[in-house]
Amino acid sequence: MVSMGQAKGLCFRGALLSGPISSKGGIAFVVLHRDIYWLGKQWAVTGYGIQAVDKKLDMKFDIEVGRLSEEGLADAMRSESWFDADDFNEALEIARRLAREKPTTFQQIWGDEK
Repeated sequence: MVSMGQAKGLCFRGALLSGPISSKGGIAFVVLHRDIYWLGKQWAVTGYGIQAVDKKLDMKFDIEVGRLSEEGLADAMRSESWFDADDFNEALEIARRLAREKPTTFQQIWGDEK
């Protein structure tokens, strides 16, 4: 889980974690599952799986835990100018390890929670 220091500036709204987080370009907004286990520059490992932290991406690149074992997960994003492959690969490695070692880390989604 993210420590209080790492979560500074984030706020809880119901089941979603949504709020400002510092970035090089100023303030970015994130909408993530409430359980955050690793937070990179662009990607987070959450109770959902792997999620892009940039709200502008509208959650369309988020990867559910059930898909973590699939090969080529980054293929569709490699041509995107914003994509940080190193950050994604680190998130994928951490998420896969958590799924193997502690499968209960990832929780079923309820209602509008992601």
